[in-house]
Amino acid sequence: MGADIAVKIDADFQHDPTDIEKVIRPILEDKADCIFGSRFMGGLQYQMPMYRAFGNRFFSWLTSKLTGLNVTDGQTGLMAFGKRYLKNFEIISDYNETQQLIIDAWSRHMRIAEVSVLFHKRQTGKSFISWRYPMKVLPTIFRLFIHTNPLKVFVPLGISFIILSIIVAISLFANIQRLLGDATIVILMMGGVQIILFGLLADLMSKKR
Repeated sequence: MGADIAVKIDADFQHDPTDIEKVIRPILEDKADCIFGSRFMGGLQYQMPMYRAFGNRFFSWLTSKLTGLNVTDGQTGLMAFGKRYLKNFEIISDYNETQQLIIDAWSRHMRIAEVSVLFHKRQTGKSFISWRYPMKVLPTIFRLFIHTNPLKVFVPLGISFIILSIIVAISLFANIQRLLGDATIVILMMGGVQIILFGLLADLMSKKR
């Protein structure tokens, strides 16, 4: 659509629409490309249930670990994006987009920041989050991470196979064991090299995005 800024806000009024100004301000001032409103920087207006608080903290921690960013709210429903990111952003699932957008923006070297936003207790509607939530979200997060950073996954995995093949080779002494071990060593060594090559190929493909 050619918009300068796009804002996403949940429709249940737990987020305060007046905070839209806060999330677009850093983009208007050219200080950031992507702004995520954080409920846990002083804007939470009620005692969140323990299971939801734990889930939010866990996914924020996981997103932080994968990206190296200091993410305080990995499931916020209020965020804004500038034109630089809107030109080429990508998400691979329509379920819980927040972590996907953080990881995707990070992989594209966007300027990412958080601002404190209000978050009220739900008065109407029903949350879509259930016990199935982690089983849907975790595969998407790791799939996107592999998609954006294949070398960080394939190279360590491939090296592990190669090291394991060396350990097997050193540990074999008897002739019978050696015959069995030789096949194991070759399989592990070739598997490790192939995994690394797959990682390099995936990295080349991801750079074309």
